[in-house]
Amino acid sequence: MRIKGSQNGIEENIEKTAAQKAALRRQMKQLRAELSDGERRHAGESCAAQLRQLPEFTRCDLLLAYMSHGAELPTAGIIEEALEKGMRVAVPRVTGPGTMEFYEIYSLSECASGAYGIPEPAGIRERLMHPEEFESAAVLLPGLAFTKDGARLGYGGGYYDRYFSEHRKAYRSGLTYGFALVEHLSCEPHDIRADVVLAPVFP
Repeated sequence: MRIKGSQNGIEENIEKTAAQKAALRRQMKQLRAELSDGERRHAGESCAAQLRQLPEFTRCDLLLAYMSHGAELPTAGIIEEALEKGMRVAVPRVTGPGTMEFYEIYSLSECASGAYGIPEPAGIRERLMHPEEFESAAVLLPGLAFTKDGARLGYGGGYYDRYFSEHRKAYRSGLTYGFALVEHLSCEPHDIRADVVLAPVFP
């Protein structure tokens, strides 16, 4: 009976954690939706300026970047700047339920609306990236919320958790709005963490 009770307790905790995550996701999406275009633009520019100060970013030869969509903290400027500086850039494409791969691009114009409406490589002259190339790579990690020590609340699909659980060499920078920098997040063993978290700095 004790074993059964313990199992029930574990299941209740899992359900409680899932409900808390779902509620926080709704809250973060609502707050994002209330941002103006100018506020989103400033957030992207501020985080880009902070990235330029990170040695792990400035000395990397490959950037694995997410393609921002909707009210996400914008990354187009960061990607364009990296390409202009001669840095190699790769962005993800959904390849199946819960799975994705990174493909090298040479221009944002090579991307088109894909899974969930998110821009992804459209097959113009793409090249699949291999894990051995990630030794000196930097990652822009999306998320709905982060803690200062790198815990991350994703969108619930598990794409980034699955991918980077196998490819851990790259340096991961979480980009987030100030209101989405929270004190605590309930994490599970498979949840990946950011090595550094950047939020906008306002003058």
